[in-house]
Amino acid sequence: MNTRSTWILLLLVLAGGLYIWFLEARLGSTEERRRRVQRALRFDPADVARVQIERDGMDIDCVKTNGEWRIVKPVEARAENAVVRRLISTLDSLGKNATVTRAERRGRGLTAQDYGLVPPQVVVRLEGDNFSRLINVGNLSPDGDSLFIAADNAQEDVLAVETNLLAAIPQDLGGLRSKTLFDYAIKNVRKIEIKTSEGFVSLALDSDRWMIRQPYVARADRRKVEQLLKGLLGLRISRFLRDDTTEKTIYGFDEVDSGISFSLAGAATPRELRFGLPLPSDNELIYAGFRDKRSVFALPASILSSLKQVKPEDIRDRNLFSLSAADIQRIKIAKGDQKIEMRRGSEGWGMVRPRSWQVDRSVAGELLATWTGSMVESFVPAVTNSLQEWGLTTNSTVFSISDTIPASGEDKPDVAEGWLDFKIGDLSTNRESVAVLRVGSEWISILPRRIKSIISLDPLTYKSRTVLKLDLDSIQSITLKRGDMVQTLVRNSEGMFQPDLGGQGLDARTMPQGSRLEALSLLRCEGYVASGDFEASQYGLEDPTCTLTLGLTAEEGISKSLLIGKPKDENTVYARIRGQDVVFLLDRKLAGIVCSDLYAIIETPQDED
Repeated sequence: MNTRSTWILLLLVLAGGLYIWFLEARLGSTEERRRRVQRALRFDPADVARVQIERDGMDIDCVKTNGEWRIVKPVEARAENAVVRRLISTLDSLGKNATVTRAERRGRGLTAQDYGLVPPQVVVRLEGDNFSRLINVGNLSPDGDSLFIAADNAQEDVLAVETNLLAAIPQDLGGLRSKTLFDYAIKNVRKIEIKTSEGFVSLALDSDRWMIRQPYVARADRRKVEQLLKGLLGLRISRFLRDDTTEKTIYGFDEVDSGISFSLAGAATPRELRFGLPLPSDNELIYAGFRDKRSVFALPASILSSLKQVKPEDIRDRNLFSLSAADIQRIKIAKGDQKIEMRRGSEGWGMVRPRSWQVDRSVAGELLATWTGSMVESFVPAVTNSLQEWGLTTNSTVFSISDTIPASGEDKPDVAEGWLDFKIGDLSTNRESVAVLRVGSEWISILPRRIKSIISLDPLTYKSRTVLKLDLDSIQSITLKRGDMVQTLVRNSEGMFQPDLGGQGLDARTMPQGSRLEALSLLRCEGYVASGDFEASQYGLEDPTCTLTLGLTAEEGISKSLLIGKPKDENTVYARIRGQDVVFLLDRKLAGIVCSDLYAIIETPQDED
C-alpha cells in the first residue's frame, strides 16, 4: 500500500470517529438513551404547577405559589413540599418494564378493567402552562413486580412500571398536608404570649431588644427567647382530626384554658393556638386548634407540659445592663461627698474629678470587664425589708455608667440624664454575694461579691501606674546622688554618655546604662500610697536614699528627679517624682538598678622611686 492510500484511510477513520462523537454528544450515551427509552412518562418537572389526586372518593388539589405547594381542595392548607416534590420526581423517573398495546389486550381477551384501570385505583393529574398529563393507576401485576398505569387514556396502551410509585402517592389528605404548625421565621415574631395553669408570660420585641412584659417588666435574654421560639416554631402536628368543627367545647379548650399566641411583623392580629384535653384514645396526645380556624388536630401532650415549665425568671437577661465595655464612655463612683468621674478619650481613660489624671489602662479594663461580665445570680423584689437586709441605704455607694460624652459647654457632671445609676449594698456581712439596685428598678440584682470589691473611692486606685515616660534621646545628662556621693554623666556630641569629673584629673569607666535607661523610658510603679499633703519623712523621702536627676531637652522640660525612699517591705520601696504630690511604690530590684553607680573611678598606679 502506498503512502497516499494510507493517508486516505487515516482520514476516513478520523471522520468516522468524529461522526460517532457528534452523535454521542447530541443523543447521549447508550445507557442514557436506554434510560430515556425506558422512562414511562415524558415531562419536565419544572413545568408542573398543579397536582390533583383522586383516590378513595377524595379529590385533592394542590397548586404551586412562589415555589411553595398549597392544598386548595378539599381544604385550604399548606402542603408538605417534600411529599409533592417526591411524587413529581417519582413520576418523572418512573421506569417502564413493558407495554401492553390495545391490540395485545384484545388478543389476550383482556380489558382495561382487568388491569384495574377502569375505574382506576388512583388518578394523578399534572398541569402547567400549555402542559397536562393524566396518569391512571391500576393494579399490581400477578407477580407483584410491576404496577399497571395508563397515561392520558385508559383505553390505549397499558404500561407496566416500577412499583415505587405506590409509595410516592399519599394515602390520604393527612399524608399530603404539611405538619409544620407555624410557617414563619423567628425574625418576624414581635410578641409571644404563653398561658398555662402555671401562669401567664408575655414577651415582646422592643427596639430590637426582647423584654418580659408580664408578669413583670424586665429585660429578657435574647438567646433564651430565640431558643424558646425555635422550639415552638418547630412544632409538628401529630394527627389531623377535623377541618369543619363549629363546636369546639367538646375538645376542652375552655376547660384547659391554655395556649400560645404570636404577633408577627405586618400582621394586624395575633395568631393564637389553643390546647385542649387529652385524646380519649391516646393520652400522649392532646387536642389543639387555632382560635380563628375550624380545624382540630392532635399535638404531643409533652408540649403543654414543657410550656408549664417556662418561668419568666429563667428567661431574664442575667446581665446587669445591656451596654458592652466598648459602649461605656463615662464612669462615676460616688458615696456622700466623695465622687470620682472618669471618661474615655482618644488616648484611653482619664480622670476628670477629683483630680485630672491619666487612668491606668489595666485598672479601667478590669473594672469594666467585671461589671459587664458578671452575671446576676438571682433577683429579689426591691421592698423595704429586702433593701435593709442587703444594706441598700441612702448612703450606699453608687456606681454610674454612660454611653455618651457631653458636647462642649454641656458638661454637667451631676445631671442624671444619660446615666445608669446602680446602688451597691453593704459588704460588711459574710455573704459571698452583693446586692445591686438600679435606680428606678423594682428588682434587686444579686451578684458576685467582686463587683463591689473592685470599686474604690480612693482616686489613687485608678491613677496610671506609669510614673515616668521619656524619649531616651531627650536625656542630656544623668546625675546620681547617694548620700555624699554625686556622679554625673553627660551626653557628648556623638550621643554617648561620659563621666563629668569636674576637672579633677581622674579617669573613670562608664558603667553600662542599658538597664537603667530602659527602666526610665517607661517607669511603672506597683501602686500609690499617698497624695496631696503628706509627711515626706514617713516614707524616707525627706532625706532620700538616692536621687536620680535627668537633664532633658527643652521639649521634655528642664529636668526630672526620681527620689527613692525607705523600703516598705522586702519587695518594694517608697518613691516619688520631685514636684509631684504623690508617693508610689517601686519594685526594690528596679530601685537598685536606678541607684547603681554611673561610673567607676580608675585608680592610677603611683610611680615608685
